[in-house]
Amino acid sequence: MVVVDFAFAKAIYLKSLREFKLSESQFKQLNNRVVSF
Repeated sequence: MVVVDFAFAKAIYLKSLREFKLSESQFKQLNNRVVSF
């Protein structure tokens, strides 16, 4: 049971990490657009 909980928590952590990286790259793109203007 503990192993399953750990794997579940790890999956959620990796998913949130991917979403954060995605939003971070989007934020950089937004910054580039603002700078180009």
